[in-house]
Amino acid sequence: MNTRYVRAKLRLLLFPFLHKGHWNRTLEQAGGHKYKPPASDVHAPDLYLPLMGFLTYCLLCCLSDCLSIPSRFKPEVRLRVAS
Repeated sequence: MNTRYVRAKLRLLLFPFLHKGHWNRTLEQAGGHKYKPPASDVHAPDLYLPLMGFLTYCLLCCLSDCLSIPSRFKPEVRLRVAS
């Protein structure tokens, strides 16, 4: 993954009305009906952004819990937040 892909995916998700062109996945040029991988096709379904959002949420919850009660970090807080 590179930053160009992430920016394009975020722009597509946040501002779909600005998207010009087709919404279909792109096919590879070398015969067959194989689609390009998600790293080179913005329209390919993937879980990169939802997973990063979930992990960021978990880390921020753990950080806020750790900062609210100083020096009382408990590892089970991460499991409670993730579930």
